[in-house]
Amino acid sequence: TRDETGKVIRSTGVIEDITDHVEASASLERAGAALRASEALFRNVFQHHTAVKLLLDPATGSILDANEAAVAFYGWTREQLLQMRVLDINTLPPEEVQSELAKVQNLGRSTFEFRHRRADGSIRDVAVYASTIQSSERSVIHSIITDITDRKRAEREKEAALAAVQRQLAEKDLLLRETHH
Repeated sequence: TRDETGKVIRSTGVIEDITDHVEASASLERAGAALRASEALFRNVFQHHTAVKLLLDPATGSILDANEAAVAFYGWTREQLLQMRVLDINTLPPEEVQSELAKVQNLGRSTFEFRHRRADGSIRDVAVYASTIQSSERSVIHSIITDITDRKRAEREKEAALAAVQRQLAEKDLLLRETHH
């Protein structure tokens, strides 16, 4: 209110305590920052880990994400891998690959041995450790792939050597029996 000269002699106002609102806003900002930090940590763990990792769509087998180790192992760029399906790298017939994807979805996790094709056309024996990860949006298969080609080759060589020794022993046994008769 003003007097006859226009000077303010009284004013009326409303004061509202917004402390709770400010604290809630700050708390929300801290939670958002923590979530962003957590997402960045997961992204770094996934992208920069030395293990070959793929994220797959369980329904279609589409490659949703591939880490740096996958790019180096398979020989395709990340962009190329993201345009592919696991059917493009697995040497099994498509219906068998789909069956294995369903197995992971039903069991929640599984371990497989497959043969995977690389960009240069070479075939590698791999162990795949797969598990289903549920997010609020959808389910994805997280696969960790280990190259077991050398191990499989060594196993085949060991089996061949063992078979050769067994043949030689059988031949010697036969020879000994013939010389004693």
